[in-house]
Amino acid sequence: PFPCGEQSDLTIFRGGNEDTAIEDRDKAALYFHLPKDKRVAGDSAYAGEPERVIVTLPEMEKTHIKWLGRLKARGETLHARLKNFRVLGTRFRHGKGTQDKMKRHQMATESV
Repeated sequence: PFPCGEQSDLTIFRGGNEDTAIEDRDKAALYFHLPKDKRVAGDSAYAGEPERVIVTLPEMEKTHIKWLGRLKARGETLHARLKNFRVLGTRFRHGKGTQDKMKRHQMATESV
């Protein structure tokens, strides 16, 4: 939905840049869908949102840095598999009826 390089990852995550008032931001952005007490892991591009995104910092313990590295690698593996198996790039044509198709699509996505 966003052309490459047009907006930063943080701007897309927030639904607008830091100059945009929260009331005027895109409410479909991930920022607005995270529960207030939850945070996500991200790379250094998300350092501007410390309340919502955990990034690797030099002062962290080595075990925390390793844990974040494994967590981010897991996400990269998922994205690579979705791409390699063309789960999102092609039309899903299996199943009969909406409910059956949704069930099968969920199964295909989870199996990746």
